Amino acid sequence: PWYSRVHPDDLAVVHRAYEDCLAGQREFYECDYRLRTPGGWLWLHDRGCISERDDSGRPRVLAGTSQDASWRKRMEDALRDSARSERRRLNEDLHDGLGQE
Repeated sequence: PWYSRVHPDDLAVVHRAYEDCLAGQREFYECDYRLRTPGGWLWLHDRGCISERDDSGRPRVLAGTSQDASWRKRMEDALRDSARSERRRLNEDLHDGLGQE
């Protein structure tokens, strides 16, 4: 049921991180993804690891945390938008100003 609440665009990344950790290909899993909540989409940052395996190496205990990453994601988006705007402004200045001289 948890996977059904993960945003479709993030599902493959979440699944890969989790499965790689379970399979022992990574020491821990870590990923950002959106989760559907009653209030809308919430960005989460998950990090965890297998803390105990059975005698055959299969995971027995998975420990981890989830944090609200919404604020960080908004800041990353704002920074990306600002950089894009600044590149556009510089391109226009070069094209219309210096480039014309």
